[in-house]
Amino acid sequence: MYQLTRKFLLITLILIILAITACQQQANLTSDHQKHNQTSHTSKQGAQQLAIQFKANPSKVDVGKSIQLSSTVKRGDKPATDATVKFEVWEKNSKEKHQMLDAKHDGKGTYHVNQTYSKAGEYLVVVHVTAPQVHQMISGQFQVGNLKHSHHHGHGQAVQLHMMLPDSIQKGKEVTLVGHVQQVTSIKNEQQNYKPLEKANVRFEIWQEGKDQHQFVDTKESSPGQYTATYTFLEASKYHIKLHVEKDKIHEHKEETKTVQ
Repeated sequence: MYQLTRKFLLITLILIILAITACQQQANLTSDHQKHNQTSHTSKQGAQQLAIQFKANPSKVDVGKSIQLSSTVKRGDKPATDATVKFEVWEKNSKEKHQMLDAKHDGKGTYHVNQTYSKAGEYLVVVHVTAPQVHQMISGQFQVGNLKHSHHHGHGQAVQLHMMLPDSIQKGKEVTLVGHVQQVTSIKNEQQNYKPLEKANVRFEIWQEGKDQHQFVDTKESSPGQYTATYTFLEASKYHIKLHVEKDKIHEHKEETKTVQ
């Protein structure tokens, strides 16, 4: 009788230990699941699209006078204070190298830079905004001095094309090609107003200098008016890269060259 009681107590103790172990494992699984959900939620929040606005103050500035370029960046309805903002500026129709200006943050989601220009003309701007898991661009323009030409024909279909290519390209390594497409919507006081050209058929045409074989690479619209594609250059050489944009009656293209190391 004593031995049976002892065996019963031993079995009961083993069952209690197994039950406690199972509960602890379940608690650990629940905790891990909650952590995973929290991480996934945070990741999705980090990838939230940004609302970006650009302003040039004044929109028309005298030659040699200071102009402030500013961009307000929001994530949802809150200022995005963790962004890096750069202003890419160049004179329209000029072949000179584009300026890349680092913006300063005022602490409230507004980023700005002050600049002066010694040459009259219409200047184009692409605002580059980089935040955790997000890179977006918008474009704008401003005027310096008085323009010699104020007439623009067929502006209803006029578009502005801009390519973002890596500064350095290594053969055999995949790179990202970006095309930024804006359409002129109106002209007021010698200023052209733009909006992103969405849902266009955009492709990159790529060929090695001196060779006849051309490759066409389709893009995806990653944000309004911004089209991206990936490509791997197989040889070290000079390449031609042409951006093609088609939509309705619009058929425009822009070409640049890059040397692959």
